[in-house]
Amino acid sequence: MNAALADDEATPLAIIGGTVLWLLRLVLAPMSTLAGFRGWVLEDCPVAPGRRARSRLLAGPPARPGSGNLTRPSASSGRPGLGPFFGSKTAKFLALVIDRYGPLENFPISHVSRVCAELAPEVDLDPGSARTALRRRVLAAQPQESTS
Repeated sequence: MNAALADDEATPLAIIGGTVLWLLRLVLAPMSTLAGFRGWVLEDCPVAPGRRARSRLLAGPPARPGSGNLTRPSASSGRPGLGPFFGSKTAKFLALVIDRYGPLENFPISHVSRVCAELAPEVDLDPGSARTALRRRVLAAQPQESTS
């Protein structure tokens, strides 16, 4: 009973309290709680053992400041690259574009609309949303022109 715990160890009371609070949240907001639980599991184990993750495809090159970086760090996860688009329809769409057409650095901006109309339905994404996301990512991937 009088055993001292290390600073990072949880007490049995803290574990029970956390479990009770989580169950209360599950009762009050089941959909968001289960979605958060699913996200937590996928974040800790994104692929089956022995398989490689495709997160490098989604990360892409660093975006220009103010260009709408799609892989900004998430406040909830605290991990870079796992922002709000990780695992979303938009992320699946961008991965599909990269799979079919190669790196976005070489993707012609004039083909954005046609490719979005072709591929967005495959991931059940609105073509307008796909166009916005792909255009931002293509512009961010292209090299900066220097104005000297």
